Amino acid sequence: NDTTETELCRVFSAYGNVKSTKIIVDRAGVSKGYGFVTFETEQEAQRLQNDVS
Repeated sequence: NDTTETELCRVFSAYGNVKSTKIIVDRAGVSKGYGFVTFETEQEAQRLQNDVS
């Protein structure tokens, strides 16, 4: 079961307002297993970083 960008947004929105998400895929459209989440503010990104460290 592959994670969608919508699911990624839902999970990370617990830490703040998600501006965008991007799951990296290969040329065949298969996930490479990583992605990016951009928060609206640096403080929201810092909140996530503090929680996982």
